[in-house]
Amino acid sequence: MLKNKIRNFLHEDYWGVGLIEDSIQNVALKKNKKKITWLNLAKKNEFAADPFIYQKKGDYNIVYIFYELFSFHKMKGSLAYAKYDIKKKEILENKIIIDEKFHLSYPFILEVDDKLYIIPECSESKNIYIYECKDFPLIWEKQTLIKGFSGIDNTILKHNNKWWLFTTNKDEGQHSHLYIFYSDDLTGEWYPHKKNPVKIDISSSRSAGEFISFEGKLFRPSMDNSNSYGQRIKINLIKDLSEEKFNEITIREISPIKNSKYPHKLHTINGNNSVAIIDSAKLISLFKNYLVFKTKINRIKIKIKNVIKYSKLQ
Repeated sequence: MLKNKIRNFLHEDYWGVGLIEDSIQNVALKKNKKKITWLNLAKKNEFAADPFIYQKKGDYNIVYIFYELFSFHKMKGSLAYAKYDIKKKEILENKIIIDEKFHLSYPFILEVDDKLYIIPECSESKNIYIYECKDFPLIWEKQTLIKGFSGIDNTILKHNNKWWLFTTNKDEGQHSHLYIFYSDDLTGEWYPHKKNPVKIDISSSRSAGEFISFEGKLFRPSMDNSNSYGQRIKINLIKDLSEEKFNEITIREISPIKNSKYPHKLHTINGNNSVAIIDSAKLISLFKNYLVFKTKINRIKIKIKNVIKYSKLQ
């Protein structure tokens, strides 16, 4: 335990995105044996993380990957997309699509009534925003979804004729306190769940990808941050979800792949019936790159600030 903490302190996470030509159900709920294709999405002093995928109806050879592009120089993330040819295993286009003054990550993508939306992690703004695509894939229009809530890794589900938004709270346990909001309309008024926070558990609260439907059951991927950030993924079976109740149980763990290009961490999983996508991390030394060192120091300052803030709230 102490050895791992020292290792994590002296290193920074460097994330990469991998694509698997198999269904999300097989990858997340069973033992996947398919090869991972690691994608070269980032330039020097950048990394790629939090991948989501979108495929146009009837076009099964092209997959659009939406992801966080983190810049060590800017010390913040932007949202980017890559157009990927599955047969040729070739990236056809790779561009930033949304850049803000605040950090952006986790571009949760949602298609409703032939409209495409992204609901990203933008907690530094103190709001949850939704971006509607006006000209695919480069032009997006922003509006406020929930005002005054610093939501982390916002994940939306349509269930029993209601919309449900799962998120953790940057201002109160960003890794541990799970909050749910619900609405009759995606862009309408959202109401907090009566049991918020519905769960307090650093090992399985923070979202790690979209919900997975399989054999009439709903599964929620979550991060296990109990020993370090983004350590592994847990798959949770939803047992009860209503305006008054919430209950889930962890049924599986997915660990990073040892001896792979990114062997140390794993914290996002998404996909559809034919393609799955993940991100994994390797640890890089703070002393080999000044920008990486600077980013680490900045993260430590933020952690100390949050600890002081939380202690004052007690």
